[in-house]
Amino acid sequence: MHGPDALHMLRVLRMSEGDAFVALDGSGTAWVAEIVSCNLPEAARGRRGHPGEGASVTGRITGEAGLAPEPSCKVTLYQSIPKGDKMEFIIQKCTEVGVHSIVPVVSERTVVHLGDRVENRVERWRRIAREAAEQCGRRVIPEVAGVSALGDVTPGPGSALFILWENAGGERRLLEALDMDSRDSGGGRVGVVVGPEGGLSDREVDSLRARGGICVSLGPRTLRTETAGMIATALILSHYGDLG
Repeated sequence: MHGPDALHMLRVLRMSEGDAFVALDGSGTAWVAEIVSCNLPEAARGRRGHPGEGASVTGRITGEAGLAPEPSCKVTLYQSIPKGDKMEFIIQKCTEVGVHSIVPVVSERTVVHLGDRVENRVERWRRIAREAAEQCGRRVIPEVAGVSALGDVTPGPGSALFILWENAGGERRLLEALDMDSRDSGGGRVGVVVGPEGGLSDREVDSLRARGGICVSLGPRTLRTETAGMIATALILSHYGDLG
């Protein structure tokens, strides 16, 4: 292990030779490992340049870690990019709840213009997902995709796509829609679309519906964009027995 991750272990967690840690292989298997050697040069401690450059940790696997299994239902959150650092909060909390992947999307009422900062921002979001997964004991780090247009969002084969819409109060609620859905989503995939602070436009909702999306409500109260996806993910995973 090299770079920022090694720096975090050695400088922040103050780990050293002989200490145990959990290593993920990216496919869902978690291992217990022991540090057998480590290196933290003085240059890696500074804040300038490339933090962690030269830091390294070498470990030896000692057994499989007893982490909880990943949810059987894979939830993908299509989150319209909100203002400020709200996206970081959304990624962190949805990772803790159990989301499988997150797709940042740009919709009509998205006010954030990332410009040439998009790659740096996406990389930061991926780092937040990784740190949140490690903190809460996930076997898999949720994928944070590159930024997409809302017009590109479509349900995958055999999966449901739910549109959280504040004007869907007269229609079915999310849990009712899950009960009525004939697809075997419990072992498959579910997509959730969340609009920005100004919500989704009627035209966007109609377009999503035309592509197979289902409008649902989370109840009588209007939720903030940074709250809606987290609650929807929790409700879906609870419905399929992965929470509660």
